[in-house]
Amino acid sequence: IETSLGRWDVTDINPREPGIQATITNGRAIYRLLPPIEPGETRIVVSSGLLQSEQRLTFLPELRPMIATGVIEGRMGLQHLPGASLLPLSPGDAFEEELRSSAGLGGDSRSTARGAFYLKGKIKGDTLLTIAYDSDKRKDDVKLFRDIEPDAYYPVYGDASTRGYDAQSTGPLYVRPDHNRSFALLGDFNTRTSNDVRQLGEYNRSLNGVRLQHETAFFKGGLWASNDSTKQVVNEIPANGTSGPFNFQAGSGVLNSETVEILTRDRNQTSLILRTEKLSRNTDYEFEPFTGRILLRRPVPSTDENFNPRSLRITYEVATGGTPFWVYGGEVQTKLGNHFEVGGSFVRDENSADPYNLQSINSTLRIGTGTYLITEGARSQNLTDRVGFAGRIDLRHKSAATEARIFFGETEKSFINPSAQLNAGRIEGGAKITRTLTPRTQLITEAIYTADQAGSGEREGVRIDVAHTLANQIKLTFGARASEETQTTTTVPKPTDTKTAPISVRSVRMRADLAVPHLPQATVFGEYEQDVVKTDQRLVAIGGNYQVSNKTRLYLREEIISSLGGNFELNSTEQNNRTLVGVETENL
Repeated sequence: IETSLGRWDVTDINPREPGIQATITNGRAIYRLLPPIEPGETRIVVSSGLLQSEQRLTFLPELRPMIATGVIEGRMGLQHLPGASLLPLSPGDAFEEELRSSAGLGGDSRSTARGAFYLKGKIKGDTLLTIAYDSDKRKDDVKLFRDIEPDAYYPVYGDASTRGYDAQSTGPLYVRPDHNRSFALLGDFNTRTSNDVRQLGEYNRSLNGVRLQHETAFFKGGLWASNDSTKQVVNEIPANGTSGPFNFQAGSGVLNSETVEILTRDRNQTSLILRTEKLSRNTDYEFEPFTGRILLRRPVPSTDENFNPRSLRITYEVATGGTPFWVYGGEVQTKLGNHFEVGGSFVRDENSADPYNLQSINSTLRIGTGTYLITEGARSQNLTDRVGFAGRIDLRHKSAATEARIFFGETEKSFINPSAQLNAGRIEGGAKITRTLTPRTQLITEAIYTADQAGSGEREGVRIDVAHTLANQIKLTFGARASEETQTTTTVPKPTDTKTAPISVRSVRMRADLAVPHLPQATVFGEYEQDVVKTDQRLVAIGGNYQVSNKTRLYLREEIISSLGGNFELNSTEQNNRTLVGVETENL
């Protein structure tokens, strides 16, 4: 059992495995989930072998009794001796340190005072109010999203308490009233949303300011604003199979403003992101924004088991040191009945050195049971008044016998949004349809189209496979593919002659998967593909998988000859052998 928020109050019968391992009797069990400090939506996954069930749950604010604590302190120093009779102050004089920034009250006295308080509890019966104030808190000395660092103090506290940090704000005041799923906030926040439909108009910033959010069963919307002098920096570097350290662009980074993600891109369409895994600060990595150095707690493979490349993307804020300016935006998402949903968002950055605007709209139409049509459009505008547009359409269907997805997206070269799921200046399309013909036979059809708006190359192809599982659990796959590719020739100086002749592939393939006798956790496979026109182009691969546990497996793939590339990747001039060995563990 796993959860993305909260903590399971369940004894883990196998702590070596990710997630919580628990027992279930007669198909029923009750597990206690402790809520997080702040309300939010969690993703709960229960799995056993190949069976898996997922559910989303919303944590509402805990309407706890009112609690308040505070402190008021002051200091005064009286000076009766002439100044020439006083000894020089030492740098570590604690009393004088408290008085350095105070104002004098007279010729022989100095003083300072401080007030701080924290208040949390329900008001008006169904609203939770959280307020914190510290008159001594200076923004330059406080981290964004201030939190407890587990390695900063003695790690063993000797009790079972849960330690967390509430009322996160770099300013002196934090205010947050919560009512059901709606809230208002004065403090630190992140502009990123949990809306899977918004892929071109997503905006990811960590800021301090005001945020308003209202949410019901049919409506979700909000506004946010920040007056500061920071700008966003986004860096992406390829993973190399180690935990680092990775060196990003150095600068005056704002502490704790970073968002670190592991991206898995499609090997055939590298501008498409297949999977995004967000890492947690102090748990998965350590980051020093002033030097641009990040060190992970675990290594990140350079590719996944299908040779899809992985990379590390970090988004963080950098202080410009100039005059503060406004950054603000908003979003809305509403359901118009049971079959149609529409939404939109906008962002405006009034940085005089680099102003930026972003708007997006989206819609989701439920055509039938398990069938959805998603559309989205976005517009960006930067300093030079260059306007860029982007759009996409996505059709998805899932039923007992058929699972299908058909999509198409296009972005102009002038479209700028580092948080978008599609790179600028790209045309990407694809389809995958899996049809169950009989309980043991499937028909799988795939197609792709990828091109660069600058005209540097394009790739298109289609592949059809028939997979049949025999009675002895041997799976045989027979198929064929046809694809073509044009690519830039760097040796040709003239822009008008930037494309080579198309590289074509017309091939047939066969693959066999079978279980290892007397070792049910292990499977092996062999694959052969041969071009029927150019007989020197082929691909031979062998490999296997070993299921170590419910969530962990070992995998191996060896491509002995690879004059053909991936499913739609072409290479007529090179041959290479590739070996891939990895361990994969799934967890939230």
